[in-house]
Amino acid sequence: MNDADLQAVRQLVLGTFRWVDGHADLSRVFGSAEVLRVVGAALAAPFQNAAVTVVVSPEARGFVLGALVARELGTGLVLVRKQGSHHPGASVQVRTAPDWRGRELLLRLHPDALRPTDRVLVVDDWIETGSQATAIQTLIIRCEAKAVGVAALVDDSTQATRRRLNLHGLLRSAELPPDEHSTPPRSQHDR
Repeated sequence: MNDADLQAVRQLVLGTFRWVDGHADLSRVFGSAEVLRVVGAALAAPFQNAAVTVVVSPEARGFVLGALVARELGTGLVLVRKQGSHHPGASVQVRTAPDWRGRELLLRLHPDALRPTDRVLVVDDWIETGSQATAIQTLIIRCEAKAVGVAALVDDSTQATRRRLNLHGLLRSAELPPDEHSTPPRSQHDR
Protein backbone atom coordinates (compact mmCIF):
# COMPACT_ATOMS: atom_id res chain seq x y z
CA MET A 1 0.00 0.00 0.00
CA ASN A 2 1.55 3.30 -1.06
CA ASP A 3 1.38 6.58 0.87
CA ALA A 4 -1.52 7.94 -1.23
CA ASP A 5 -3.57 4.77 -0.61
CA LEU A 6 -2.81 4.94 3.10
CA GLN A 7 -3.84 8.59 3.26
CA ALA A 8 -7.11 7.75 1.45
CA VAL A 9 -7.89 5.04 4.05
CA ARG A 10 -7.12 7.46 6.87
CA GLN A 11 -9.51 10.01 5.36
CA LEU A 12 -12.26 7.37 5.04
CA VAL A 13 -11.90 6.43 8.71
CA LEU A 14 -11.84 10.08 9.78
CA GLY A 15 -14.94 10.73 7.66
CA THR A 16 -16.94 8.03 9.45
CA PHE A 17 -15.61 8.42 13.00
CA ARG A 18 -17.80 10.17 15.59
CA TRP A 19 -17.81 10.94 19.29
CA VAL A 20 -21.10 10.12 20.99
CA ASP A 21 -21.72 11.56 24.45
CA GLY A 22 -17.97 12.08 24.87
CA HIS A 23 -17.09 8.51 23.91
CA ALA A 24 -15.35 7.19 20.79
CA ASP A 25 -17.97 5.49 18.61
CA LEU A 26 -16.44 3.07 16.14
CA SER A 27 -19.79 1.60 15.07
CA ARG A 28 -19.97 4.01 12.12
CA VAL A 29 -16.44 3.07 11.08
CA PHE A 30 -17.32 -0.65 11.20
CA GLY A 31 -20.68 0.08 9.56
CA SER A 32 -19.03 1.49 6.43
CA ALA A 33 -18.56 -1.11 3.68
CA GLU A 34 -16.08 1.24 2.05
CA VAL A 35 -13.91 1.41 5.19
CA LEU A 36 -14.12 -2.35 5.77
CA ARG A 37 -12.90 -3.01 2.22
CA VAL A 38 -9.63 -1.11 2.82
CA VAL A 39 -8.80 -0.83 6.52
CA GLY A 40 -7.44 -4.40 6.79
CA ALA A 41 -4.87 -3.68 4.07
CA ALA A 42 -3.86 -0.43 5.76
CA LEU A 43 -3.32 -2.09 9.14
CA ALA A 44 -1.48 -5.03 7.56
CA ALA A 45 0.81 -2.88 5.37
CA PRO A 46 3.61 -2.26 7.93
CA PHE A 47 3.82 -6.03 8.51
CA GLN A 48 3.64 -7.33 4.93
CA ASN A 49 7.28 -8.45 5.05
CA ALA A 50 7.25 -9.72 8.65
CA ALA A 51 6.29 -13.31 7.71
CA VAL A 52 3.22 -13.16 9.98
CA THR A 53 1.59 -16.58 10.33
CA VAL A 54 -1.21 -15.74 12.79
CA VAL A 55 -3.17 -12.65 13.85
CA VAL A 56 -4.29 -12.43 17.49
CA SER A 57 -7.01 -9.99 18.58
CA PRO A 58 -8.82 -9.26 21.84
CA GLU A 59 -12.56 -9.04 22.15
CA ALA A 60 -14.67 -7.33 21.21
CA ARG A 61 -13.82 -4.67 18.65
CA GLY A 62 -10.38 -6.15 18.06
CA PHE A 63 -12.11 -9.20 16.55
CA VAL A 64 -13.49 -7.10 13.68
CA LEU A 65 -10.14 -5.58 12.75
CA GLY A 66 -8.20 -8.78 13.42
CA ALA A 67 -10.36 -10.70 10.94
CA LEU A 68 -9.78 -8.07 8.26
CA VAL A 69 -6.00 -8.07 8.80
CA ALA A 70 -5.83 -11.89 8.92
CA ARG A 71 -7.66 -12.05 5.60
CA GLU A 72 -5.27 -9.51 4.11
CA LEU A 73 -2.18 -11.37 5.35
CA GLY A 74 -3.57 -14.80 4.43
CA THR A 75 -3.42 -16.07 8.01
CA GLY A 76 -5.77 -17.41 10.62
CA LEU A 77 -7.18 -15.45 13.55
CA VAL A 78 -6.79 -16.39 17.21
CA LEU A 79 -9.23 -14.82 19.67
CA VAL A 80 -8.16 -13.53 23.07
CA ARG A 81 -11.05 -13.57 25.50
CA LYS A 82 -11.62 -11.44 28.58
CA GLN A 83 -12.78 -12.65 31.96
CA GLY A 84 -16.51 -13.29 32.01
CA SER A 85 -16.76 -14.46 28.40
CA HIS A 86 -17.22 -18.08 27.43
CA HIS A 87 -13.92 -19.73 26.51
CA PRO A 88 -14.27 -23.52 26.54
CA GLY A 89 -11.27 -25.74 27.16
CA ALA A 90 -7.87 -25.12 28.66
CA SER A 91 -6.42 -21.64 28.48
CA VAL A 92 -3.25 -19.69 29.10
CA GLN A 93 -4.05 -16.64 31.22
CA VAL A 94 -2.45 -13.35 32.10
CA ARG A 95 -3.62 -10.30 34.02
CA THR A 96 -2.98 -6.90 32.43
CA ALA A 97 -1.40 -3.93 34.11
CA PRO A 98 -4.01 -1.26 34.86
CA ASP A 99 -5.64 0.09 31.70
CA TRP A 100 -6.78 3.65 31.00
CA ARG A 101 -9.68 3.14 33.42
CA GLY A 102 -7.40 1.72 36.11
CA ARG A 103 -8.82 -1.80 35.60
CA GLU A 104 -6.79 -4.98 35.46
CA LEU A 105 -8.22 -7.49 32.99
CA LEU A 106 -7.76 -11.24 32.89
CA LEU A 107 -7.00 -12.31 29.30
CA ARG A 108 -7.12 -15.91 28.04
CA LEU A 109 -6.32 -17.88 24.93
CA HIS A 110 -6.12 -21.58 24.07
CA PRO A 111 -2.57 -22.88 24.54
CA ASP A 112 -2.80 -24.97 21.36
CA ALA A 113 -3.95 -21.99 19.26
CA LEU A 114 -0.32 -21.02 18.58
CA ARG A 115 2.71 -23.09 17.57
CA PRO A 116 6.35 -22.36 18.46
CA THR A 117 6.97 -21.57 14.78
CA ASP A 118 4.22 -18.91 14.65
CA ARG A 119 5.02 -15.25 14.04
CA VAL A 120 2.14 -13.37 15.59
CA LEU A 121 0.69 -9.92 14.93
CA VAL A 122 -1.60 -8.40 17.57
CA VAL A 123 -4.43 -6.27 16.13
CA ASP A 124 -6.75 -4.04 18.17
CA ASP A 125 -8.91 -0.94 17.75
CA TRP A 126 -7.26 1.52 20.16
CA ILE A 127 -3.98 1.50 22.10
CA GLU A 128 -3.32 4.00 24.84
CA THR A 129 -1.39 2.53 27.76
CA GLY A 130 -0.40 -0.64 25.90
CA SER A 131 -1.31 -2.77 28.93
CA GLN A 132 -3.62 -5.09 27.01
CA ALA A 133 -1.27 -5.43 24.01
CA THR A 134 1.64 -6.13 26.37
CA ALA A 135 -0.37 -8.82 28.16
CA ILE A 136 -1.33 -10.40 24.82
CA GLN A 137 2.31 -10.47 23.78
CA THR A 138 3.04 -12.23 27.09
CA LEU A 139 0.40 -14.86 26.21
CA ILE A 140 2.05 -15.31 22.81
CA ILE A 141 5.45 -15.85 24.42
CA ARG A 142 3.96 -18.30 26.95
CA CYS A 143 2.71 -20.31 23.96
CA GLU A 144 6.33 -20.25 22.71
CA ALA A 145 5.43 -18.23 19.60
CA LYS A 146 7.05 -14.94 18.50
CA ALA A 147 5.24 -11.60 18.78
CA VAL A 148 6.23 -9.44 15.77
CA GLY A 149 4.24 -6.29 16.56
CA VAL A 150 0.92 -4.56 17.06
CA ALA A 151 -1.38 -2.87 14.56
CA ALA A 152 -4.10 -0.53 15.83
CA LEU A 153 -6.73 1.67 14.29
CA VAL A 154 -5.99 4.45 16.80
CA ASP A 155 -2.61 4.78 18.51
CA ASP A 156 -2.71 7.06 21.53
CA SER A 157 0.37 5.62 23.22
CA THR A 158 3.71 7.10 24.12
CA GLN A 159 6.72 6.84 21.86
CA ALA A 160 8.32 4.42 24.35
CA THR A 161 5.24 2.15 24.25
CA ARG A 162 5.17 2.36 20.46
CA ARG A 163 8.80 1.24 20.24
CA ARG A 164 8.45 -1.50 22.87
CA LEU A 165 5.43 -3.07 21.16
CA ASN A 166 6.55 -2.38 17.57
CA LEU A 167 3.20 -0.59 17.30
CA HIS A 168 1.91 0.85 14.05
CA GLY A 169 -1.31 2.85 14.30
CA LEU A 170 -3.38 4.08 11.39
CA LEU A 171 -4.36 7.28 13.26
CA ARG A 172 -3.46 9.19 16.39
CA SER A 173 -6.33 10.35 18.60
CA ALA A 174 -5.30 14.00 18.09
CA GLU A 175 -6.19 13.57 14.40
CA LEU A 176 -9.77 12.52 15.16
CA PRO A 177 -12.49 15.08 14.55
CA PRO A 178 -13.37 17.10 17.64
CA ASP A 179 -16.29 16.18 19.84
CA GLU A 180 -18.76 19.03 19.45
CA HIS A 181 -20.13 18.44 22.96
CA SER A 182 -16.94 18.41 25.02
CA THR A 183 -13.58 20.11 25.29
CA PRO A 184 -10.56 18.73 23.34
CA PRO A 185 -8.07 17.19 23.54
CA ARG A 186 -9.67 13.78 23.23
CA SER A 187 -8.02 10.61 24.45
CA GLN A 188 -8.89 7.04 25.28
CA HIS A 189 -9.85 8.25 28.76
CA ASP A 190 -12.84 9.91 27.17
CA ARG A 191 -14.17 6.76 25.51
